[in-house]
Order: sequence, then C-alpha cells, then structure tokens
Amino acid sequence: MAKVNKKQFPDIPKCIYAGDEADEYCSQCNGVTMIVDGEEYSCKECQSYTAPEPVNKEQPATPSETPQDANEKEQVYNYTTQGITTTIKAESGLSVETKNGWYRFTYSEERIIPETADIDKERELLWNDVNKEVDRQAEEIQLMLKN
Repeated sequence: MAKVNKKQFPDIPKCIYAGDEADEYCSQCNGVTMIVDGEEYSCKECQSYTAPEPVNKEQPATPSETPQDANEKEQVYNYTTQGITTTIKAESGLSVETKNGWYRFTYSEERIIPETADIDKERELLWNDVNKEVDRQAEEIQLMLKN
C-alpha cells in the first residue's frame, strides 16, 4: 500500500465502511485514510473500499404556510405518527485479510413484518441472521484458501 499525503486527495468520497466497529481495519478508518500497523494508507488501497452513493442535493422545501397562532403550532408538533413499520432491512459487512489479499463480504436482507409482530424482536433476529450469513461467508473463503 502506498503512504498517503492528506492534501493529495482532498475530494475523495468517504468509504461507506469507515468506522465499522465490527471490522479490525475499518474501525480505524476515517473514510479517506486508514491506519495499518501504525502507518496511514489511502482507502483506495483497501479492497473493501466502497464509495457512497451520490447524494442528490435538492433545496429543502420551505413551508408555504406557517401556523398563525400558538395553538396551531402546538398541534403540528404534538402529532403522533400513524405509520406502521411493515418492512425492515439490515445489511452487514466484514473485511478479511488473507495471504491472497483483502476480501469484503456483505449481505443484506429485507423482511415484511406483520402488524402484530414485536418489531424490536424482529429487528434483533434479522440482525442476528444477517451477521451470521456474513460470518459464514468469511469462514467459507478461509476454509477454501486453506485447502
């Protein structure tokens, strides 16, 4: 990996895995540079580097009408959402360094949730399943590389 001059890459998009606590190297990454064995390197050198999706910068909509008195204002801010969560999605990723280089494993799953379900328990189970799948993928490649 080539050492990085911070001024050399001022406009590099930040990697979406920067700061990932579950990954040894990504946890020490700020999205542009990462620290490996005390040395700073460009994230572009990392095989897990993934730039974020471009963001459509639209001007925020300004309300055309503002409440005229305090009662109207209070009604707006005390509104309780009527929405019901019907789907949940989780995505997990892991980077692994091997003799052959870096491997990045990701998995994403979306589930339709019935109204009667315990949403917190469903989220917990989904995260467990997604993380298990990423771990399985990493173990599979490590076993394959040993043989």
